[in-house]
Amino acid sequence: MKRFALLIVLFLLLIPAFGQEISGVVMDAATGETLIGAAVYVEEEPKSRTTTGLDESFRLTTSVSSPTLVFSYLGYDTQTVKPAGAPLTVKLRESAAEQPEDIVSAKVGDVKLIIANDLCRNGYHEQKPIAELMGKVSDAIGPKAILAIGDTHHYLGVGSVDGPPLDNELRTHLLPPRTSGRVVSPSRQPRVSRQHAGRHRLLRVSRRWQMPGRYYTRIFKDGGVKIKVVFIDTTPLIDSYHKKAESYPDIQGQDADAQIKWLEGELSRNDKADWTIVVGHHPVNAHTSKGEHERLDMQKRVHPLLRKYKVDMYVCGHIHNFLHISMNGIDYVVNTSGSLSRPDVAAVYGTVFCDGGTGFSVLTATREALTLSLVDRSGKVIHQVKRAK
Repeated sequence: MKRFALLIVLFLLLIPAFGQEISGVVMDAATGETLIGAAVYVEEEPKSRTTTGLDESFRLTTSVSSPTLVFSYLGYDTQTVKPAGAPLTVKLRESAAEQPEDIVSAKVGDVKLIIANDLCRNGYHEQKPIAELMGKVSDAIGPKAILAIGDTHHYLGVGSVDGPPLDNELRTHLLPPRTSGRVVSPSRQPRVSRQHAGRHRLLRVSRRWQMPGRYYTRIFKDGGVKIKVVFIDTTPLIDSYHKKAESYPDIQGQDADAQIKWLEGELSRNDKADWTIVVGHHPVNAHTSKGEHERLDMQKRVHPLLRKYKVDMYVCGHIHNFLHISMNGIDYVVNTSGSLSRPDVAAVYGTVFCDGGTGFSVLTATREALTLSLVDRSGKVIHQVKRAK
């Protein structure tokens, strides 16, 4: 009998270890309309992040005995809730935040670009509201182009340019039809074979997509201002990818040294640009759970050239959060994901700013100033990277 009682006690003690499930709906406080795509996570467990699905509800599991839930949605005030009973009904109020046409203080810049990456997840997570926000910002500032700097099509890339899946991503989830500007991108979708050759077929689907090579340079100019943007293909520059032929077939046979030689030629050439920016997918400096070897390879191959030729900014993605590091006269910026972030970001040596939310960036330039505005999912500029002549 005592043994039986002891087993019952042990069973009860073990139950919390498996976690508690919390579910509910999120709605507009004024209209009562349910909100699809609202973000929800446990404050004590940032990795628990989920969203309300197509069935207009959310469901998550936590091991925290008395959790605090954080709810957010584009255009609404963030709200924290201590759950009491289930299912929950959470009502969000519209935010009095700045309007999209006012969010970029450097809007008067002659050259304007939007930067986005780690985007498509078939409309899930925060992809749809962020794409809608990008459309509104595009309406307001009229960018020359949208720089898509890698992992544009999660999770498995693009298997074919024909058929509903790609059309759905291009026209519905990635960028709203009214979003102005060309989409230019470096070659970083290694999980799909023949991706580089397929870029020409992609142009038949939408001529807005421009990718003349695996790595290349574009000059954007307006009002007498010139920005030189050098696109590099960072995956072949990291040795570990060459050892995974099955997962990364496009990387095999690519010559990292040849690309670095090309990069030095591009940076050394005098194009009489007011500003020079290098963009790629992988970071040179960052706080990340990714393998340290990735950064070491980038530091070995790319960093010396950035310093030698006094590049103004290196902008990348891959880490899924915002991070600004100032070092050796260069601004290193990680642009966050446009769909699903990794909230656990921390400052490292040289860090000026970091944030674990989703969003995108807006780059504006005059002859006197270069400004990169980091825009979160609510449309607020949460940080600006500024350089002046």
